[in-house]
Amino acid sequence: MHGRGVGKRIGAGFALAALASALFAVPASSRPAPAANVAPRVADASRTGRTSTLRTAAADPEITLCASIGDTTMPDGEVVPIWGYSLDTGAGCGPATLPGPLVDVTAGSALTVHVTNVDVPQNVSLVIPGTTLTPDVVGVASGATATYTFIAEDPGTYLYQSGVGDQRGALMGLYGALVVRPATAGQAYDTAASAYDSEAVLVLSEVDPSLNADPTGFNLLNYAPEYWLINGTAYPDTDTIAVGAGQRALLRYLNAGSLHHTMSVLGTHQSVIAKDAVPVSFPFDVVAETVPAGATLDTIATVPAAAAAGARLPIYSRQLHLTNAGAFPGGMLTYLEVSTAAANQPPSVEAGSGQTVAGLSASLSGTVADEGLVQPLATAWSKVSGPGTVTFGDGSAVHTTATFSAGGDYVLRLTADDGQHVASDDVTITADLNVHVGDLDGTSAAIAGNRWRATVAITVHDALHHAASGATVTGTWSAGDTNGRTVSCTINGTGTCSVTSGRISRATSASVSFTVTAVSRTGSTYRPSANHDPDTDSNGTTITVNRP
Repeated sequence: MHGRGVGKRIGAGFALAALASALFAVPASSRPAPAANVAPRVADASRTGRTSTLRTAAADPEITLCASIGDTTMPDGEVVPIWGYSLDTGAGCGPATLPGPLVDVTAGSALTVHVTNVDVPQNVSLVIPGTTLTPDVVGVASGATATYTFIAEDPGTYLYQSGVGDQRGALMGLYGALVVRPATAGQAYDTAASAYDSEAVLVLSEVDPSLNADPTGFNLLNYAPEYWLINGTAYPDTDTIAVGAGQRALLRYLNAGSLHHTMSVLGTHQSVIAKDAVPVSFPFDVVAETVPAGATLDTIATVPAAAAAGARLPIYSRQLHLTNAGAFPGGMLTYLEVSTAAANQPPSVEAGSGQTVAGLSASLSGTVADEGLVQPLATAWSKVSGPGTVTFGDGSAVHTTATFSAGGDYVLRLTADDGQHVASDDVTITADLNVHVGDLDGTSAAIAGNRWRATVAITVHDALHHAASGATVTGTWSAGDTNGRTVSCTINGTGTCSVTSGRISRATSASVSFTVTAVSRTGSTYRPSANHDPDTDSNGTTITVNRP
């Protein structure tokens, strides 16, 4: 007869040392086993161990679950009686499994489940928390069948179980997983954060052999588990989960036991994306997370991109439920096993957005990313084309400066080399040295002798429409004492200057025009085609001023 597992304590120092040995140092061939040593089974990430899977694309699937008496064998050879579900696919009920069949449907399906109690000596029902199914706490006796129909409305991971009486039916093994999938493939929910590359369903539970030996007569106050299970078995019989380096593995935890279980992954982090089939608003990273009894938890474990083929990342009980009837190692332990190493991918390179600069220098802001499988990245800027030479502040830095010897359009290239792959991206920089008129505003004033004068305020901009201080503007008047003669002014720090006409006769001239003929500034070129006037009282080159 087994001793009480939870009554045995392992000293903290010994437990940590033993855990490290089991998770990392002990090769598979040296682990204790009841029979000849065998290599750990490697499951596809969608498997759930010793159970069948029903995946259906039917709009309104209909299944039959059979509840029956069976048994399962623990890794130490102990044969434990169970009550379990199985599928009736038309050829009769299969043997009881632990856990029950994985039911996999699409959101929006109307799911009909017939539950037949084959020979379980207690009423059996179906309860699925979080769904629209009304809980059945009465159930059906041995030999009878009950039918349940509900809409699987929302994507998520759900625990189904028998919900009759004091729950000893569930403790005996009447439980399983329901996965409801969204319309978008490769996501657990209707959220981008739930995207994954591979997935695994992990049903957590525990076994007290004394309860299983006498399920109807056992006093639940004495419940003391000795075996800690993942998908109906304990380490070293747990299936490892095949994943690829760099992949996002969706871990669907379901706690079918009576105790809370805290699960951890060594070698990477887990990001919590949902609890009890409800997506969290903001996914968060955890070292370990507790799955309360009867609850479900969905996490994403990202496998390091540099992980080598054959590398294993332990998934284990943080409460150190790592024994089988007191013998270590065992219990709630399995592995993410890297089946294929990630192939080295070319670096991702972005040279930044194209820009126009007023002058002969520009700031460059590129970005480069790589998985770092080969060697540190080497980056370099270079000139592809342009009218002059380019001098880079630091040609090997992604954030640097470029100085041009002449104005014009330049194409610059940022290149990244990881030792196997070279990638690059180009950006166009326009070094614009042009200036233009940005506004003409005219005013007039009467003067003595039946005459008047006109004044024009001139604004000059550079290519970025900033004040082009220091520029000299020249132009001509069409009437008055300065008729036909060239006048000029120099743009001040605010970007403006003014010219005033000579005396104009009120009798002969109702208006006068001023025309800009040139704008000069050291290192810049006047571009009259860019002249403009925001208030539209001129065309940016010529303005007419009326007498007062």
